[in-house]
Amino acid sequence: PLTLPEYLDFVTPGDAYLKDIVRRVGVTDNSERDAQALLDAVTNSFTYSRDIPSNYVKRPVQMLVDGADDCEGFAVFYQSLLAARGIDSVLIHISGAQMSKPVAHMLVGVAGDFGREGGTKFFLDADGKKYYTAETTTRGARIGVLSPEYLGKIFDVITAGSKVIVAMPVAA
Repeated sequence: PLTLPEYLDFVTPGDAYLKDIVRRVGVTDNSERDAQALLDAVTNSFTYSRDIPSNYVKRPVQMLVDGADDCEGFAVFYQSLLAARGIDSVLIHISGAQMSKPVAHMLVGVAGDFGREGGTKFFLDADGKKYYTAETTTRGARIGVLSPEYLGKIFDVITAGSKVIVAMPVAA
């Protein structure tokens, strides 16, 4: 099985196909708007599958070809797009044991100020930065909106330096 920091080995922001997606989605002077547009592109363009073999992580280009992946693949793909756009982000891991499920879940934390929009938004504090949660497997997901099943759970935040920080989501 992969260690949590090893998932970062699959993040490929320099990939020409990913840079093209970022360009097509559009780059503005507002990184929060761009981060949401990239999340919309991911959640509306691919099929979420819970049936991908355990501990097999696809590179983003493989997800482009297959058109489907599990939560780890979606998170790695989205984080790759964010990095290609120059937006700071982290991978977030929630163990299955906490959710009384046989498998874990992975999502992305996006740096920025997403708490300005209406409604309650959730973020994790890691290394002095606020990373707002982004559920990559749900169509129409909004950055900062967290499924109730994850509230009160402990998250492992995997930073760019392969550091794993334990954190709980906080309402903005």
